[in-house]
Amino acid sequence: MGAACDDGSMELWDIQKRTLQHTFAKIHTLSCTSLAFSAVNQMLLCSGGLDKKMIFYDTMDKKVVKQVTCSAPLTSLSFHNDGYTIAAGTLYGTILLFDLRNSMDPVKILKGHANNSVNNIEFAKGNKAKITKLPPKTKDVGQSLPIKSSDVENKERENIGRTKWKSIEEVREEAKRNVELRTK
Repeated sequence: MGAACDDGSMELWDIQKRTLQHTFAKIHTLSCTSLAFSAVNQMLLCSGGLDKKMIFYDTMDKKVVKQVTCSAPLTSLSFHNDGYTIAAGTLYGTILLFDLRNSMDPVKILKGHANNSVNNIEFAKGNKAKITKLPPKTKDVGQSLPIKSSDVENKERENIGRTKWKSIEEVREEAKRNVELRTK
């Protein structure tokens, strides 16, 4: 079992022994908000965080194997049954679809949750569908995410000196305000 922590840490637990097996201490610079185990590789775990990072772990060797920086803070993750597709929900209401066989850029960005964060994302657990053709490498009909890294960096600078972490509610409210400002 994995546990995502507000301090950016991620923990691995043995539920049969009821013991903590390993802690990846503060692997994310902001809250670790989601975890997903691979549907086909029991040793592959992915975490997502408000620091816009997706981090992949080998749970057997207890080490980080890959890190991907996304364009928005991540709030949820889900592996598809095919073992190489992963969906990442964002604080800004978009869903990023990745093909782990391909580059680490999203193969598709789904929009539709305007002004709301994607709190949970899950693929149907039916039969293991095989995708034989890679989807086109586009960003939703040429549109890009409405996020500027400078906006996030400026907000981080403004928060220096405040409490160490914001609550998820504070982050969501701030994200809603940012989205409203961008749409005006």
